[in-house]
Amino acid sequence: MGCRWQILYFIGLFQHLEDLKLFFARRSRSLEGQVDDPTLIPPFAPPLQGRLEMLFVERAVLEDMINLFRGIRFHYMDLFHVDGMPLLLEACARTLETLRLDITDPHGVQLCPKGVWKF
Repeated sequence: MGCRWQILYFIGLFQHLEDLKLFFARRSRSLEGQVDDPTLIPPFAPPLQGRLEMLFVERAVLEDMINLFRGIRFHYMDLFHVDGMPLLLEACARTLETLRLDITDPHGVQLCPKGVWKF
């Protein structure tokens, strides 16, 4: 099983998980070419509706998390160097109350050109 599916499988084991911290969720070069098997993910989805902290997370992990755990409704996010950040923000747009981004994050620039932040 590839690295990102192992992470999602582990998250899926906790049926009541609301808060999540993911640091360095990236695909290892040694795992490139391996086939991921989504049938190994548990059939239920954790609620994922509290706090989310992410540091160096690749877009593929976010896409899979959103597709598998469709009920993500985070209220608080602390994001740094997260590929696909707009995708995650769109998934939680209705419930998001607090968002912290590092203004030096190159991925944060995609959200707000010229470094102007309005909340």
